[in-house]
Amino acid sequence: MSGILIASGVRLYSEGLREFLERQPGHPVLGVADTAAATLRMAESAPPSLILLDQALPGSLEPLRGPRRLIPH
Repeated sequence: MSGILIASGVRLYSEGLREFLERQPGHPVLGVADTAAATLRMAESAPPSLILLDQALPGSLEPLRGPRRLIPH
């Protein structure tokens, strides 16, 4: 089962969201990334079903524009 990847440079936000989601059945959190590069690495190693992406994430968001290519269907 895939899960959710949280990508935010704001630790308070990402940790709060993680805690909330972990209490919801059926919504496993695969990880939390704090930069665009970390998000891409994590998505490649364990493809999530959903990426919650902060548009103000540190680093270029350009590599994240095509995340569907990471998930084989």
